[in-house]
Amino acid sequence: MFMKKGLLTLAAATCLFGLASCSSAPSTEGFDPNEGEFEKKDLTLALVGDFKAEGLPTWNPADSQDTEALKLHKDETRDGIYTVTIDIATGASFKVIAGRAWGAPDYGFAKVDTEKSTAAKIKDDGGNIGIVEGGKMTLDFYEYPFLNSDKINPDKTLIITIE
Repeated sequence: MFMKKGLLTLAAATCLFGLASCSSAPSTEGFDPNEGEFEKKDLTLALVGDFKAEGLPTWNPADSQDTEALKLHKDETRDGIYTVTIDIATGASFKVIAGRAWGAPDYGFAKVDTEKSTAAKIKDDGGNIGIVEGGKMTLDFYEYPFLNSDKINPDKTLIITIE
């Protein structure tokens, strides 16, 4: 009995000292996070889909990137937000793509913050963003949604407003 209590006390003391030794933060001496050769590149985002409009490409990422009306532009007044405003037809379906080919990151209905968007005018169209009621649409893409958690669900990226 005495030996069990002694071993238990010794084990508890060892754990306590072990935890205490792990709590010290690593040294950052000599490290400056603002130093180094880091160049932040702007995103190349565009809408890609079937817009039910003549003259707009259909489901071709490269053509979408080359079509000014479908390109998202960096909003100079709001850090990390890209935006596009377009007249959108009822029945259109699209995604946002971050490149010139499939395989680049793309963002569909799962990335729409439906609480902040005009939710009654959009729907999930097989993972794409479907337009239930068309009109003038503004789409905002939040590059860093976690930094804007007061404005957008940090698990989402897109806010869509249709007038």
